[in-house]
Amino acid sequence: MQSLYYGMRNKLFLVFTTVLLVFSFTGGLSAADSPQKIIVQTPPTAGALPLIWMKENGIMADEIEIEIIISPDHQRAISLISQNEVDMILTGVNVGARAFNKGINIRLVNTNIWGIDYLLTSGFRAESWSDLKGKTLSLPLMGGPLDFLARYFLLENGVDPDSVEFVYMPSNN
Repeated sequence: MQSLYYGMRNKLFLVFTTVLLVFSFTGGLSAADSPQKIIVQTPPTAGALPLIWMKENGIMADEIEIEIIISPDHQRAISLISQNEVDMILTGVNVGARAFNKGINIRLVNTNIWGIDYLLTSGFRAESWSDLKGKTLSLPLMGGPLDFLARYFLLENGVDPDSVEFVYMPSNN
């Protein structure tokens, strides 16, 4: 029961932090102003849930109106934010960093780690990283976070990454 309490407390903290940051980016409103519209593009992931919850529950509805565009296309989101057609995007830190390095004026806000990465096997049980020698490891995005983590854990556990075949598949966003 205590873990449920801490989980809810963390979710509420995330929601209210997001609300505060969104409101601070809008510059605030006077009592005479109508709600300011904020357009957000997000992939269909758990990271969008606080914004969807805010919209559905009318959180800060007097101050902001949230329009949520759900699309798995991160590159389109970068294009839209660079053209000022959306106000905020939810994307991976690596995608945002590449956009920033290309000169797109964006800010990193509310970065978090969900801890939802798993190693699943088919047809055998892996007890250690060395059990992956000679096996095929399917990952999304060559050079992405999971590729980096898999190679890091292999090396840290004394396994040469070249002894594992890496196959990169499209992400299921």
